[in-house]
Amino acid sequence: LAEALDRFGNNRGAFDQICREFLSGIPVRVQAMSKANQDGNLQEFFRLIHNFKGVSANLSANRLAMLMQELEEMGARDEMKDVPAVLVQVEAEVITLKKYCAADLGIG
Repeated sequence: LAEALDRFGNNRGAFDQICREFLSGIPVRVQAMSKANQDGNLQEFFRLIHNFKGVSANLSANRLAMLMQELEEMGARDEMKDVPAVLVQVEAEVITLKKYCAADLGIG
């Protein structure tokens, strides 16, 4: 939390608001990534991944950022067959993150 708050000038209110928006938007983001991958729209897929990775990192949602990095690397190697499995991991991590934010940060 301290690391993320530092990025927000220790403004807990701003941090909490951005976290709420981030958490509420995750299902749409994951669905859009999945659709772009299924449609073969790699440009959109990687744009979404890159954006999600950056926001995750800024909020210190490090596991999500690492999963987005993994997806970017898979794309760079043209190994897209495992994308659905990684997206399942993303969805599982989102559940963990939401529980953490609700229990430990009071955000939910």
